[in-house]
Amino acid sequence: MARQDATSLYQVDDNTKLKLMEKYGAVIEAVKAGALSLSLKAQAYSGDPKAGSVEYRRLQTAASKTYGTARSNAAGDKIKADPITVNLNTHREIVEEFKKMEVERLGVDNLVGRRQQAHVLSMITELDTAFFAQAVSAGSEVDVSGEAAVKDKVEALIRDVESTENEYIPKGIDRSFLVLALSPAYYDALEDYINTLPNPANGGVKMDVFKRVRVVPNLNQTKDAIVMATESIAQPVSIMPYETDDIPLSADQAVQMFYDYGTKALMPDLVKYATLGDVASA
Repeated sequence: MARQDATSLYQVDDNTKLKLMEKYGAVIEAVKAGALSLSLKAQAYSGDPKAGSVEYRRLQTAASKTYGTARSNAAGDKIKADPITVNLNTHREIVEEFKKMEVERLGVDNLVGRRQQAHVLSMITELDTAFFAQAVSAGSEVDVSGEAAVKDKVEALIRDVESTENEYIPKGIDRSFLVLALSPAYYDALEDYINTLPNPANGGVKMDVFKRVRVVPNLNQTKDAIVMATESIAQPVSIMPYETDDIPLSADQAVQMFYDYGTKALMPDLVKYATLGDVASA
């Protein structure tokens, strides 16, 4: 039976526009919840992504000194905060056509609702793949071949990142700021090892933390293991709401959503990866 408020093939009424905005909002929220990159990327920037570029600043960590140092020097320490511009130079689209009969029977908003999960998964894969490709491109590889077991190789990778010292990080970085992303096979291997450890409190050890470092499985990376500080990589995104359009010389319609993004490492010195070798040697 046809919907009473079926959408006109030639004009989308205000009610349908509202429903499409609801679908658009649901997609955005689902991407935020499901994209690993969104939980790891740098959040603080200036500017409007819709303008095509935004600016980030990498701040130097603070260092305490003996009381009276600033007074003796007549000045406090200068804060190093180099500006880094990130351009939204990757342009993507989701454009799908709906047949006349489908639109008349279900309405555009309902058709979009049926395709909503596919749109979410498409965007998550796109953003996460670009994010972790940038991690590998801008980061550096750590040789952990001297360690025998996977868990020992992972520990060596973590220690390498946490011991980083430079003008921005004078005393290394605490593990609580790090995240370990593992390809699925190595995540399972490490989880199997962790499950052998005793934990009288609840009968098992949760896999979300290893050696005080957050651990996540990741389908969208090309390396066995990646360790990075959170907010090491920027990925601003600008997404246009769903729009409908008539398909020329037909009675069919298309639903369109366009989005732009850019991906750039802000702290490449805090992004490192490693090959772990035999997955059975956890």
